[in-house]
Order: sequence, then structure tokens, then C-alpha cells
Amino acid sequence: MSPFQIFLLASGIIVMIFGILTFTGRTALSKRSFYISGIELDKSVTGITIFLTGMLMVVTFLIQVLGPHFKKGGM
Repeated sequence: MSPFQIFLLASGIIVMIFGILTFTGRTALSKRSFYISGIELDKSVTGITIFLTGMLMVVTFLIQVLGPHFKKGGM
């Protein structure tokens, strides 16, 4: 594995954990309200967005690592 792939996996896991903590209200970020086009985003929307960003990073890692294994023929 390349250093970039290790970084992608580690940062993805950390971002997912931070998203869960934000969703449950255990971080300083969850005590703030964000406004986009006049719509208030509370802690649940912010936490889910952060969590999905982490999931995207982990899925990108898995595609890079497991992708070549699916190109081989047979079982």
C-alpha cells in the first residue's frame, strides 16, 4: 500500500468518528448552527455530512486496494 492509501484510510476513519461524535452532540462543532441560503443546518445534518465524507474516503481506499483483485479471472 502506498502512503497515500494509508493516509486516506486513516483520515477516513477519523472523519467518520468525528461525524458520529458531532451527530450525538459531543463536540464543540455540534453546538454551532450553520446557515446555507437561509436554511439552518443543525447538528444532525452537520454530523451526517461529515460522516458521509469519511465514508467516501474509505470507499475510495477500498476501490484502490480491492479494484485490481476483481480484474483477475476465476475464483
